[in-house]
Amino acid sequence: MATQLLDQIQCSVCLCEFTDPVCLPCEHIFCRRCITGHLRSGLGQSAACPECRLTFTESNIQTSRAVRNMVDAAKAHLTEHQALKMKADALATELEGQHLETHKLDSKTAECSKHQEKLSYYCETDQRLICGSCKKDNQHKKHKVKPIKDVEKTKKKDLYGLLDFLSTENTQLNDLIHKQTEEIKNIKERSGLASAQISLQFEELHQFLRRREMEVKNQLEKEEKGTVRVAEEKLSVVEALLREGREKQEMIQSALDKDTDRFAREKDSSHLKISANRVGLKKRSKKDRSLCVSTEGSFTSGQHYWEVEVGEKLDWEVGVGVCKSHNVTKDTTLALSYSSGYRISQHQDEQGRPVDVRVKPRKVGVYLDCERNQVSFYNADNMTLIGESTCHFNLPHSLCLFPGAYLEGKNSDPLTLCWY
Repeated sequence: MATQLLDQIQCSVCLCEFTDPVCLPCEHIFCRRCITGHLRSGLGQSAACPECRLTFTESNIQTSRAVRNMVDAAKAHLTEHQALKMKADALATELEGQHLETHKLDSKTAECSKHQEKLSYYCETDQRLICGSCKKDNQHKKHKVKPIKDVEKTKKKDLYGLLDFLSTENTQLNDLIHKQTEEIKNIKERSGLASAQISLQFEELHQFLRRREMEVKNQLEKEEKGTVRVAEEKLSVVEALLREGREKQEMIQSALDKDTDRFAREKDSSHLKISANRVGLKKRSKKDRSLCVSTEGSFTSGQHYWEVEVGEKLDWEVGVGVCKSHNVTKDTTLALSYSSGYRISQHQDEQGRPVDVRVKPRKVGVYLDCERNQVSFYNADNMTLIGESTCHFNLPHSLCLFPGAYLEGKNSDPLTLCWY
């Protein structure tokens, strides 16, 4: 029983009795020095319990006052038990000696073999039975000698006391073992419940992570579809613009190819100019006294394109006009005014609407589409669109050039028709 109790207060690391016992979250108990050394022998901030392998950190190590008191009580009981055992062993040895000594006597007479007298005394010094003559001998004269009856009462009393003490101790040890066994059982049950709870929590965590993974994937797929849809819409717009640009390019090229036979090249110039007999002159208005020049030919169908070099002029107007009775009336024009900037005017509208021209053109392209009733103006230097407008085709139209105001010689450069 003492061995069982000793096992209960023994550290499983050092296999010795607990010294400064501490408790882990799994409720296993170790010496503080043993479990701290076990923790520090690892590579990280945590370690596994030597009993159940449950992970713990240094902050999880708790001093258990109840365990310490129980260990101290168990040690005290073991110490008393050891002392009592030694006392019982000594008494048993003494009784055994007396028993052997008695057997040396004549069992029938129970007399002293030396004096043939009845053994009626007990020498505590020699721990043997003696007779009255032995008591008077010099051998036992100074020894502590008592009558057998007195010694018997004392020994029986000691034995009964020892028996009661052992009975009480055994009862207490049985209770302690029972409590410790129940505690071990409870620890195992709590450990099992904790393990099940941990498994449940980790399963819930795994389910949450799986749900979150699906949510993130769905969100990514949704964003991908939205981004692709926007990109496809932009691509459709760009493709439409490209088709429109190609159509305009083809129409301009067609107009250029159609009217090639109407141009004449000068030997010393890269420009194409209209012959003098193909140009009509008239005064534009009394207001600015500038001239209006129109081409001799007029058109009611097809596509036609002209390029006019405006250079660094400060005031000019280029567009198409209505031909009627050898007179030309302005219909749709693009104008640069030294006072109001670039504007597109229609049908005698002197104000017109402003046009945002970021790069000043040196050449202006005029594209007349009779089929669409539309006039387009381009920066012929880089073929960017300046603006568009509709016109009326009840009568034939032709190209009109307005050199602009003289401005005291600052706007004296001519307008040169490069392509017609």
